[in-house]
Amino acid sequence: MRLLHAPRRINPKNLKFPWQKQLYTSLKLRVWPSLLFIGVLALDFLSKFLVKGFLPHIQWGTVFPYGGIPIFHQFFGVSCAIVHTTNTGAAWGLFTSIPYLLAALRLLAAAFLIWKAFREPRRCIFLLLIAVGALGNSIDTFIYGHVVDMILFNFGSYTYPIFNVADSCICIGVGLLVLQSLFRRHEPLSAN
Repeated sequence: MRLLHAPRRINPKNLKFPWQKQLYTSLKLRVWPSLLFIGVLALDFLSKFLVKGFLPHIQWGTVFPYGGIPIFHQFFGVSCAIVHTTNTGAAWGLFTSIPYLLAALRLLAAAFLIWKAFREPRRCIFLLLIAVGALGNSIDTFIYGHVVDMILFNFGSYTYPIFNVADSCICIGVGLLVLQSLFRRHEPLSAN
């Protein structure tokens, strides 16, 4: 007699009723992307909370890592550090005079992307990554009055604009959408 046993995996081929197949597919297409969405949003919030709580604001007059935590220094001419800085605008400090309007637009964009994600299973993860980025930066603006940025890259003497996990999600999501559209097989038109 076995007291402990592993749960059986569901084989979609063994489902007898159409509603069972629909429920299985629905859960598979919605649960995992939703968990990814919540996990990445939590990672973004936690990273900003820790940086804001434990690192001093960036000190540009000092040497690398400018008061932050060095990740690597002069690795093929590239340096990376975790620092603490803030931004009231969008990328590269654009629209700094309207932070709350920008946050509201980000919330609207995130809501639209989440709605769209669950209607396009092939693009769901990519759209949710972009939505996480928009939502994470909006939450920052409403909680702190600004966005917390932390990842610093120096390429030789050039310092790339400092960014955060939410910004990375936006870039990764957009990049994957572009790659998918470039390499997607186009289905032939059917003759009716």
